[in-house]
Amino acid sequence: METIIVKPKNKEELELVSVLLKRMNIRAHVQKKTIIQKKKIKEQFLESLEGRLKEVQLHMAGKIKLKSWDEVYKDL
Repeated sequence: METIIVKPKNKEELELVSVLLKRMNIRAHVQKKTIIQKKKIKEQFLESLEGRLKEVQLHMAGKIKLKSWDEVYKDL
């Protein structure tokens, strides 16, 4: 069996494709996993951002020293 992935732009397109597949007697499955994955990625980004902001605050308070651009560039 082959798999076809369809990514409708909106709810109306999803309904249209679902009706079409049903009329053609083609089994279809709507997967909402991508929404969950996007939320997880967003949460990870925000957590990372909060950590970076704390580092900047500590640096500005003189408690830690951050790498210079040259040091970061060399690490790449």
